[in-house]
Amino acid sequence: MRNILMKMIDVYKIYGRNDHKDHPEVVALRGVNLEIKEGEFLSLIGPSGSGKSTLIAILGGLTKPTAGSVFFKDEDITRFNAKKLAEFRRKNVGFVFQQNNLIPRFTALENIMIPLKFARHPNPKKRALELLDAVGLLNRKNHRPNELSGGEIQRVAIAVALANDPGVLLGDEITGELDTETSQRVMDVLKQLNKDNGTTLVIVTHSPDVAKQGDRVLSIRDGHILSQYLSEKPHEIFGEIDSWGRMVLPQAIREQVGLKRYLTVRYNKDKRLIELEPADSFLEHQRVCPNCLTVSPRTTKICPYCKETFK
Repeated sequence: MRNILMKMIDVYKIYGRNDHKDHPEVVALRGVNLEIKEGEFLSLIGPSGSGKSTLIAILGGLTKPTAGSVFFKDEDITRFNAKKLAEFRRKNVGFVFQQNNLIPRFTALENIMIPLKFARHPNPKKRALELLDAVGLLNRKNHRPNELSGGEIQRVAIAVALANDPGVLLGDEITGELDTETSQRVMDVLKQLNKDNGTTLVIVTHSPDVAKQGDRVLSIRDGHILSQYLSEKPHEIFGEIDSWGRMVLPQAIREQVGLKRYLTVRYNKDKRLIELEPADSFLEHQRVCPNCLTVSPRTTKICPYCKETFK
């Protein structure tokens, strides 16, 4: 059984609270709880602005959460100072972004050698050649970024991220600008690295085809993890109950059951199941108090429970 490598507990991220007082606050993450196991390939999928890029930035120690804890093994990295965070990133995390960070005037080989030299690797050229071979670009070692295709550039970026042999590789929309065939080549490299080296992968994407190649797929929207499923069991969708006891039902489940806005929840004691039943047609003839959610006849003017006056 694989050990838990990284964990987020009740993580919030609010932009604009301290640094941009003239701007309205933006809540990027809302009480996220997440566990990632050693050697896992985890995909995060969601639309633009859902909070997925903020989530991996916090996981990788690029930014700190407004509240909550982030553990790498047994250490809470939110308590690290800037120097210790930089050391944590250098030793444990590799990053690959949609916009590559290769230096234009250096060759693919030279770009990979840069972090190795900073880390005082005993033989940076040998290690860089090994990484180029691992991503299938040994024959392109002397080419500069403007002489490489989009997919080749991303594979070199993966090699750069792996230079110091990190345990975790975080990727943010690394196939976002690539065509389908090139995207698959990049994904094949990542899957092979995960299989051969046991590198833990966490990738952010808006593509369902890319996401489903991970071991586990998490859907995120408006700063909440809405649901998750294992790639081998795509029809078994798991929802998350947050620290307030709330749960967002995945859209796929709502569509299958025919749920719209209102539902009846029953606990079947014999089967030990929670049963959901659409209640929209019933509530057409009822009034739901917006304050306490008490249901009463449509003709009711004042809520019998909290005494809210209906408009």
